[in-house]
Amino acid sequence: KSLIKVALEAEQETISLIKPGVVAKDVANKNRESITNKGYGEYIVYGPCHGTGLMECEPPWVETTSNWKFTENMVFCVDIFLRGPDIGVRFEDGIRVTRHGAEKLFDYGAQILCL
Repeated sequence: KSLIKVALEAEQETISLIKPGVVAKDVANKNRESITNKGYGEYIVYGPCHGTGLMECEPPWVETTSNWKFTENMVFCVDIFLRGPDIGVRFEDGIRVTRHGAEKLFDYGAQILCL
């Protein structure tokens, strides 16, 4: 239950950080720092977002080495994947970057998992 809660919080925090002009690596670094501070840093499989378009998972990647900036109308999947030796969890939601931040394209109600 704790791992699910950390992953869901990481997804929500990541979405809240994305807006035009924000450097992608800053989002990835804050995501990594938050998860690590909660004791699950070694569970991180990859960066918190990837592009989506013609394929399910494609560039641009949001990693700690990504120097590009988010711009309005970019579409991404916020993809939080945490995996340990015996258990893992993954939350993935599509978003669109708006002038004010990130807008989820749908909401499947993952919050209920943490009740």
